[in-house]
Amino acid sequence: VQFNAGNYELAKVMAQSALEEFVGVEGISEQVAELSGKANAQIAINQRQRSDQAKDLVERGNEFYQQATFHYQNIFSTERRDLPYLSSSRNEAKKYYRLAISSYEEANRIDPALARDPDSLVSIRLGDCKTRLSSLVRGRGSRPGQFGRPINTPQSSIPSFRR
Repeated sequence: VQFNAGNYELAKVMAQSALEEFVGVEGISEQVAELSGKANAQIAINQRQRSDQAKDLVERGNEFYQQATFHYQNIFSTERRDLPYLSSSRNEAKKYYRLAISSYEEANRIDPALARDPDSLVSIRLGDCKTRLSSLVRGRGSRPGQFGRPINTPQSSIPSFRR
């Protein structure tokens, strides 16, 4: 019953307990071995499917991350854009960072092995997405290295410390 319901781990445990309970019954060990083998095969298939699904979510998250990064960099671009946009780069960056975060978090939920290594690309990008989204939501999109200088400030208005 548990096997047909997809509870393969429980089916294995119940089969082992039936083997211990009905030690002298003829043919029980063969049936338990067969059921355990089928359960192990189904468990392996399910793990492979979850791993594949998590990899697909990571790939989708990477695509969203690239889109968000593109829009994030456009916020600071000094190039004049002649093409009209329906949404600002800031709003697009926020949207794609949120999509990337949800994809990475869902992948981590499906395959917890992805989240175990804090130095993995998924963990690093997830942290980067959260940091950048937080700065965009707070209304600040400054990048490291700008040192608080507004983007459109002319060089002549910045005090010089040369002597």
